[in-house]
Amino acid sequence: AAEALAAYEEVRRGLADRLGADPGPELRALYEELLDPGAPSTVEAPAAARPGTPPPGNLRARLTSFVGRSGDIDAIRADLTRVRLVTLLGPGGAGKTRLSQEAAEGLTGAAPDGVWLAELAPVGDPDAVPEAVVSALGARETVL
Repeated sequence: AAEALAAYEEVRRGLADRLGADPGPELRALYEELLDPGAPSTVEAPAAARPGTPPPGNLRARLTSFVGRSGDIDAIRADLTRVRLVTLLGPGGAGKTRLSQEAAEGLTGAAPDGVWLAELAPVGDPDAVPEAVVSALGARETVL
């Protein structure tokens, strides 16, 4: 429990320092449970674990079918099983966004916290990247 409390504090401090954000309600509830192990648990299962609830995330609904590039999709999915973040690079109009969404849709069951897409194309300033990611996650609606 002591190690978990120390890890929580490290995560909380990192979120506050880097993004100006606080841990979510589930992590805060777990922290409080660790502080008082005799209290009844208030930690809920993630939304994806609750039956009948769509998985969390911000992927857009598809309007058309996707044809081809199955090798690329397989490679992206393989990368995502090893690491949590994959970045696709290429010229504008090459289909990076659509390819990433197609690959991510097949992983929604394997990602209990959901699949999230952070659009970085409109971001011109590297210092604005954290704000774009936090906004994509819905963690904060005010400007950092």
